[in-house]
Amino acid sequence: LASTTTSVELCVSPAIVQVDVRERTRNITIEVGASISYSGVSSGTFRWNGVTSWTHGGFGSYSFVATPDSKYTVGSLTYSVTASTTLIIIYVDIAFFCGDFLCTNGETASNCPGDCVALFLEFENADGSGPVNGPKVNYFTSNPRDDNQATGPNRNSLTATTSRTTGTGSNTVLEETYGYNGLVYIETIVDTFISFYWAVNTSNIDPGLGVYRLRVHLSKTLGSTDFNYRVVNTWKPIDATPTPYGPTDLNLHLFHSAGPLDINNPTLTSGGFAIGKAVADSKQSGGPATMDISPGSGVLVAVWNSKPPRSSVIAPSQNGRFLVDSGSYVVFYGKTSNAASGKQVGQVVLDQLILFNPTLKSDHKSDLWYIAQFTVSQPAVNQPSIQSVGKLKAATITSTRDMIFDCEAYAYCAQFKVPYSDTGRRRRGEEESSEEIV
Repeated sequence: LASTTTSVELCVSPAIVQVDVRERTRNITIEVGASISYSGVSSGTFRWNGVTSWTHGGFGSYSFVATPDSKYTVGSLTYSVTASTTLIIIYVDIAFFCGDFLCTNGETASNCPGDCVALFLEFENADGSGPVNGPKVNYFTSNPRDDNQATGPNRNSLTATTSRTTGTGSNTVLEETYGYNGLVYIETIVDTFISFYWAVNTSNIDPGLGVYRLRVHLSKTLGSTDFNYRVVNTWKPIDATPTPYGPTDLNLHLFHSAGPLDINNPTLTSGGFAIGKAVADSKQSGGPATMDISPGSGVLVAVWNSKPPRSSVIAPSQNGRFLVDSGSYVVFYGKTSNAASGKQVGQVVLDQLILFNPTLKSDHKSDLWYIAQFTVSQPAVNQPSIQSVGKLKAATITSTRDMIFDCEAYAYCAQFKVPYSDTGRRRRGEEESSEEIV
């Protein structure tokens, strides 16, 4: 400065800040353009196509709104710009849309089958008497029951995510608001029946089919004169999709130290006292096959399924149908210290065995499934032990088409025979529909 200086002029550069728009969860710049508006110290708009330089109108507070061209939600941000500000990031989220593999925002299996699965349930009585109408079905994303070795599983305090029911004249329930991305737990409540529980891993459902179907045989509550445990076998109804179709006939066998319990041995006694009976064995179109039993403390009950031979004359539709395609599952109900009328104490599912060993799906030789070994230390008090065996094997078929197999539990059933059941069931030339009559 000199004595003659009368003024000083300072030159500064405009305050420029970089602005980026990023997807929130991955913290990466989005790949589509956006329009950005701002207000505060100054206001205006500008176009964003990647990290963009913005000349603000002065230090202070600004509100930004970023509107992506597609795929992402609108993002907003309030930010105080200072002299040290070099970068402003506005975050957006991926927008929900049909085809994003998330069942959200009003999507259902009807309007967006690629994102949402249809869970279709059909209910019948485990005694073989027919449909059970008016069920209430609750759906959860976490297990609504807690294991308890002293009492068997107990209902916890979880509230259902969704609930569905039907009128008194219907036995089917449809739920369409869950995606293909996890476990859905199911609770079914019907007056005078034991509540039924199930879990569906929707990630195992083919989106190309889009439907999970389950036929359920509900058990009536157990009375004081009923045996302590009920074992219910269910399988796919006749010609139920998807293909390959399952066989119409499966036999449920329980092997107790005192003898077998099945369709051919419908009562079981020990020491002169009845300890078991066959409740139902529909033998056609998906069951049920239901057995009641009261084993003593520590007594092993071996539980088996068999697919008997069928006559190509009586039942030509059953040619080429195999056990592994049956969709069979077995549910165990029983009395416990806090459920004198019974509760569901376990289940074993054939498809889970196949899921863990996919090569079994092509097993067209096995016609036997060793399901489980059942024991209980305090009958009608604590949780039974239900150990899944998960063994498939082939029976010996005699010249008269009887099945012979080793039950692998007791000496008396080392050569157990399942008599051929089609002999004399109908005359040659009658319609195949008569195979529905047992």
